[in-house]
Amino acid sequence: TAALTALDTLESNAGKVAALSAELEKAQKAAVDLTKYVPVESYNALRDELAQATAQSATASLSAVLDKAEQEGRIFKSERAYLEQLGGQIGVAALSAQLEKKQPIAALSAMQTATAKIPSQEKPAVAVLSAEDLAAARLLGKTEAEFLKLKEDSK
Repeated sequence: TAALTALDTLESNAGKVAALSAELEKAQKAAVDLTKYVPVESYNALRDELAQATAQSATASLSAVLDKAEQEGRIFKSERAYLEQLGGQIGVAALSAQLEKKQPIAALSAMQTATAKIPSQEKPAVAVLSAEDLAAARLLGKTEAEFLKLKEDSK
């Protein structure tokens, strides 16, 4: 009985082999349907172009996000290299969300001197008086500049 079972198995396998061989010959003779399949070289070239375009787009948008954050005073210039690496790892959207939560630092977004007056660099004019005029200014209790002004006004 074991021999008969083995013989039946061999006969069924032989039938399967014959059917598969016929199917293989038919498939080899038929042309490839190019509406369903593309050459692997074309596919790989297209995939590489897409990867490059995606990388360039991500880099450009990452730079734009960091530029905006720097202008708003949310990041320091010294943090930029670190944030570029972080953006490459976690993605532009996640980095952008983190930067939006940071409070702007006022010192980074405005000049300190915009609200304070810059002292004049001009030196006040020095009054040149003779020894007699200096003595007269001291007796009147005036400074040299005040005495010079009085003297010019009296002329």
